[in-house]
Formats: sequence, C-alpha cells, structure tokens
Amino acid sequence: MGGADLRVLQARWMQTTPSAQYEQYALSASYRPQSARFSIVCYSCERWPGTPFTPDAASQPWIWAWNSQQQFEVYSFDADLDMHAHGAGQGGWGCFYMNMAQALTQHGDYLPSFPPLRPAVLHVGASDTPIGFKGVTAAVDRFWRKILTTSPHQRAHGVLMASSILALFPAGILALRSGSPHAFMYHWLLQSLATMCMLFGVGLGVLLVRTHGHNAADHHIIKSKLASSLFGNYGHSKRHDESSAAAAAMFAAHQWLGGIFVSFVMLQILLGWWHHVIFVRIRARTWVSHVHIWLGRTSMLEGSMNLLLGMALASYSMASISVAAVFIVLETLAIAFWIRRKRAMLHSAAGDYGD
Repeated sequence: MGGADLRVLQARWMQTTPSAQYEQYALSASYRPQSARFSIVCYSCERWPGTPFTPDAASQPWIWAWNSQQQFEVYSFDADLDMHAHGAGQGGWGCFYMNMAQALTQHGDYLPSFPPLRPAVLHVGASDTPIGFKGVTAAVDRFWRKILTTSPHQRAHGVLMASSILALFPAGILALRSGSPHAFMYHWLLQSLATMCMLFGVGLGVLLVRTHGHNAADHHIIKSKLASSLFGNYGHSKRHDESSAAAAAMFAAHQWLGGIFVSFVMLQILLGWWHHVIFVRIRARTWVSHVHIWLGRTSMLEGSMNLLLGMALASYSMASISVAAVFIVLETLAIAFWIRRKRAMLHSAAGDYGD
C-alpha cells in the first residue's frame, strides 16, 4: 500500500489467569479471559499513505476488528476469521491509538507481562482518542462535527437551553450587581430573554419526545447508540440490556430534571416580582429575597447538571462533556468571585462615605 507493507508474523491466543473480579467465571472455560499476542513487521513504513506510520510515534492510529459470534476450534495464527459487523458504532470494528515510542523496548529489556483483565477497563496502554495535543484538536473537531450532524430540532433545543443556562441567566445576575443606574432594567431584560429561550427550548424538547418517543424501534436504536457510547459495545446481550436500561433511566431523569428546572424558573419570576415590590417600599431584604437568591442558585446548579446529562443523551464524547463541566465550574467560580469583589467595593465605598 503506497510502497509500504505491513505483515502479521504471528498471532497467538492464550488463557489468562482470572482476576478476583472474574472468580465467578473461573469454572467456565467459555468465560475465561483470553489474551492475544501479535508479532508485526512493517516494511517502508515511511511510505504509508495518510497518517505516517512510525515506531516512535507518540499517537499512532490503529484499527481493531472482531466477530463476537465466531467460535475458534484451534487458537492458531493462521485461523480463518469471519467478517466483522459493518457500520461505525456497531461493535465490529473501531479505532485506537498507541504511544509507540513509550512501548519500544531496547536490546536486553524484558518483555512486559500482561496486565490483569478488569471489568469496565476497556484498554490498557492505549486510548480511544488521539494522544496529546492531537487529542485536543481531534476532540474539538468531533465536537463541531457532532453539532453539525445533529438534527435541527435537537440542535436548536440544545443551543437554546445552553444559551439560557450558561450565558443569559448568568449575565442577568452580573447586570443586577453591576452598580449601573439601569442595573434592574438590564437584569429583567436579560432574565426575560433567558426565560424565552428556555421556554422555546423546552417546547422543542417536548416536540422531540412526542415525535420520536413513541416509536419503539427508533427509541431502541437511540438507547443502543447511547449505551454503546457510554458503556462500550461488547457484543454481550446481558451488558447491552443493562446499558439500554441505564440509557432509558437517564432519558427519564433528563425529562424530570427539565420539568423541575422550568418550575423553579417560573417560581423565580414570581418571587423576583414580590421581592422588588417589598424592596422598593422598605429598602431591605426579607425572607422572600433570600428564597429568591437561593432558589436561583439551586436552579442554575440543577440546570447545569441536566445540560451535561443532555449532552450524554445526545452521545457527545466524554471529552466534550468534561470540557463543558469544567467551563461550568470556572464560570460559577468567576461569578462568585466577581460578586464578592463588587460587594467588598460597595462596603468600602460606604465606609469611606461614613468617615
């Protein structure tokens, strides 16, 4: 291929001593974990088309493929392999990345021993995503591709809810504490815009559920894809059923949390109006003011958690969800620091005025 040649010299399957987590399967040979050792040689690797193929690469892409239904009579290196399942995400094939430079052994080095196989550990010494800086750029690329390939209604639902929770509601809080003579007007304008985005987003969410929620086949496909992205695709019916049940529970939790968030925001509007009426009259906070403040904080926390849950339901990568979570934490800390600083400045100004 392109002047390069990659050959498998030997592929050997071996029984692996079960770890403590696999004791329940120790008596059944069909469930005993298997290890495979491959000997591969590459000729003219520098001519490999596409991604360079070098033994000292820090993030070398590889492809794996298997057939979960194949039964081997003899574990030999020349055993015939059945065709793997087609289609991305179907469990028959996938990509992984290895740090080849870190895995190189020098003359006189001992060959590493096989690590114990542990449940829920999908890979050791490899990664599902590019390693290092390439992983960051690849994650950003996958994130935008995911947004662009999502259905318009689902994309609009996510954008509207994210805009209200991560941008407009926090901006309304900052506007109120800005010290501007028009602070209250900016506050209710931004909060009104955020509420409108939220209501439109919730409406689209209800429309999505009504359109697709009663189609059993589509719902099963959605749950299967979500289960594959969250728990991996192992070709085992028991694990698949458990993953589908977990996906269904997450879907129900997302709807309930969304309903609670909308209820909190509607109650916030009433409490905000009540607080304003009382504050204009007595120029002091009451229990209504404190309920309004703490309910707002609770709403933002609950809405942010549900936003991350929605990203998981939309099959965004764990890297994208982690970045969103870090952004939420940093935004929360920044707002808290800014409010604390503004409060200290106001107290300092009041003290200077009193002196």
